[in-house]
Amino acid sequence: MKSKQNRTLKEFDFLYKMIDDVYHEIALSMHLTDSAFLILYCLLELGDGCSQKDICKLYSISKQTINSSVKSLENKGFLTRRSGAGRDIHLFFTEFGRKFSEEHIGPVFDMENATFAAMEPSECELLLSLTRKYIQILKENMKQYIPSYYRNFQCIAQKCKDNCCIGWDIMIDRQSYEQYQKVATPFKKRLNEGIIQEEEPKFYMNEDGRCAFLNENNLCDIYIQLGEEALCDICTEHPRFHNEYGHIVQSGLGLACEEAARLILNDLDLKIEEDVLKSEKEDDEWVNELMKLEMLLLNILKNKEYCVDEKIDKIFDLTAAYQKEINYTGELTVPIDQKKIKPQHLMLKMRQKDYLEYWFDFYSNLDYMDETFQSLLRKSVKEFETCKKQDINDQYIERLLYYFIYRHFIKAYEDDNLIDKIKFAVLSVLMIEIVAKYCKVYDSSFELLDIAKMYSKEIEYSEENIEAIFEELLFD
Repeated sequence: MKSKQNRTLKEFDFLYKMIDDVYHEIALSMHLTDSAFLILYCLLELGDGCSQKDICKLYSISKQTINSSVKSLENKGFLTRRSGAGRDIHLFFTEFGRKFSEEHIGPVFDMENATFAAMEPSECELLLSLTRKYIQILKENMKQYIPSYYRNFQCIAQKCKDNCCIGWDIMIDRQSYEQYQKVATPFKKRLNEGIIQEEEPKFYMNEDGRCAFLNENNLCDIYIQLGEEALCDICTEHPRFHNEYGHIVQSGLGLACEEAARLILNDLDLKIEEDVLKSEKEDDEWVNELMKLEMLLLNILKNKEYCVDEKIDKIFDLTAAYQKEINYTGELTVPIDQKKIKPQHLMLKMRQKDYLEYWFDFYSNLDYMDETFQSLLRKSVKEFETCKKQDINDQYIERLLYYFIYRHFIKAYEDDNLIDKIKFAVLSVLMIEIVAKYCKVYDSSFELLDIAKMYSKEIEYSEENIEAIFEELLFD
């Protein structure tokens, strides 16, 4: 077969692999896996208290891989896990782990520093500049998918009933922090007082959980004083999310935001758009097939011939057929002969009282920032039989399913587990639906939008909670 790579790309890929091979050999010499080596390397570099999220972000390693390696390192006595100031799990060296890392990984830092010291400063800067340019152009050539409502989002600022500047740890990216240090106006004193230096800088939160820069009118003083361009990455991006796999980016809005939830629940199109590309790039076939399947699943939700439960059953049956193909062949080829698909009757199982009670109990014991959703969930369990016949608009259920499948299904790229992504989507909708039915009878102060937003905030935006659910789904 004729290669699609030009000479430059071939050599670049070869050099990139050579770098990977060097670090692989270093890890082997220490009797460590590549991911275990990176975790210890990162912990030695950043210091005690760095989070698993830090490592995922720095090295683009899946959460599942990091989580598995961290547990292995903990069992071997290298590190311990503790709850930090936020909701992330933070990592700390044991005495043995620190001594080992200083003796074995410390020299790797010396080797790397010596490598750059052997080059001229201009050569180092050129290397960095060209690498940045390559990454920038590469990202521009990625296919981007967005829901039809994505571009309609605009923060409603002080009108929001659940301000995202209250109750959340707001971390400051390095570039923004450096920008704040260069501020020469009287506002500089306020910036210094409102930023906490820990493992990474973050905004000070007062005793009411409000960001130091959130004024009495629920507006951001950084925005007012320095302009929109001065906002840190998380403040600029929230509630947007971006799933990057292979040559595609799936962007969307998170349900935890009030205005985003309103757009999601009122989406009439149920349509995913593909942005126009600046140029073409060789496709990743695996992600291409996943995207084809995802679009097939999402299109089922738009079929008006079936009720919601029937649509979910068809989605699950189709996914199960492809999961079987992956398990047997290790490959995914879309489309499949749907006439051969055996019905699994998923919704009959998931609506059973004993099944729901099991998951009610599991969800009730997760870690919550606020007791409101947890309390509503427990009350819903007690009044389940009384409230279960309450009507919830099917269109809202379909839009929620559309959202959860779109946001999470593509993550099967990391672990080949299609089924659990669908189960999580359905389970999420069931939890929201049941709490909404309870509120229709006993607590009208909470509407479906409020409940969906709370669920997303407490589950989707908690790394520990969502990992716990997916781990449990493996045995479901």
